[in-house]
Amino acid sequence: MFKQLIKILFLLFCFLIEKEASAQTQFTFKRLNDSLSVLDSNNKAIIALGKLAISKQVDYFFLRMKIGEAYFKLGKTQQAFYQFHKAYLFDPSSQYAINGMQYCAMLNGQNAVSNYLKPRLGIPNKPIQKIYIETGAKLSNRTDSIQNIYIAHAGILLNLTRKLDTYQGYTYCSQLSSLYDVVQHQYTGLANLQLNANTQLKLGFSYIYAAVDNHLLNESQSINNFTEAMAISKQISNFTIGLNAAIGRLNKKEQWQLGANLNYSLTGNDKLSIQFNPILQNQNDEFKLIYNPAIIFKAFRNLWIITNYTYANTTNYIEQEGFIVNNNYDLTKDKFSVLFNYKTAKNKDVYLCYQFENKQRQFGFPEINQDYTFNTIILGYTLKN
Repeated sequence: MFKQLIKILFLLFCFLIEKEASAQTQFTFKRLNDSLSVLDSNNKAIIALGKLAISKQVDYFFLRMKIGEAYFKLGKTQQAFYQFHKAYLFDPSSQYAINGMQYCAMLNGQNAVSNYLKPRLGIPNKPIQKIYIETGAKLSNRTDSIQNIYIAHAGILLNLTRKLDTYQGYTYCSQLSSLYDVVQHQYTGLANLQLNANTQLKLGFSYIYAAVDNHLLNESQSINNFTEAMAISKQISNFTIGLNAAIGRLNKKEQWQLGANLNYSLTGNDKLSIQFNPILQNQNDEFKLIYNPAIIFKAFRNLWIITNYTYANTTNYIEQEGFIVNNNYDLTKDKFSVLFNYKTAKNKDVYLCYQFENKQRQFGFPEINQDYTFNTIILGYTLKN
């Protein structure tokens, strides 16, 4: 072990001296390639030497492939994918680089190669990518005044081109009581544009129609709400960073919000990652800060668990880059959720979500606040092609 360490330090030292003495010559590349070959079984040393070379402005196809292979052998598929993509940019015709990205995508919890890569591998893109079905209930602890809410959702992810797919979804919500009935219909449309293997642009639109029947006053009213959202994200090694924005008119309140997203894989693959998504909301010229850290980890072979905490202290905010719209008059203080997602061998997902939500209803006359909670249970099923 000690002799191997001395050999590694000596090779690193030789490479540093050579870089100071000369520019990028054919000899430099040959010497570096020879060093990488000597370290063939020491993946950590290959990565260290490769990073050093890149920091000294030495960057080429073979180097990126060797770093990618080293990360792949260590099980760090996100970093490996990033390096294989860098190699692909040097030589887009390289089947080795494409296959490297393919294997990383398959092993990183996606169950399938991305549409962006499929044509290069001779795999046809199927028009229907995924079908989603969800049902559940938000159970109130104050059913004397706040009734339970029942939810159903269906959606489909369609592939349009190699770089473009779209999600179309419908959500039904109902809250019925002796005082009032509220029925809500929501349409959600998302367009996902894959700019390259690491960068995605997402556009979203939601239209919400809510019908309210007040039995006490014997009157009915309908409310039309809409939101528009945009997000861009990029993977850099085992980081995914992004920015998002949304505007909308929800329950007669004009609002806009700006957010950022940071996802970091601690293990370099899908086994353990953390996520943080702060949002600045402006609603009727009043600013609010929303944040929701999350932890995603692989519990067993096919079971992933996502835990999420959200501090909001506001109403009507928009989550998940426009996919979830919290359309409710009442204040959401904070909430905690845990989602169990099981991936079957036949390319199907079954998931169960539990959420505990602290809410507050504010009455104008008399001016009182009523605290209550929702215990939400959602059961979902996803079929993938």
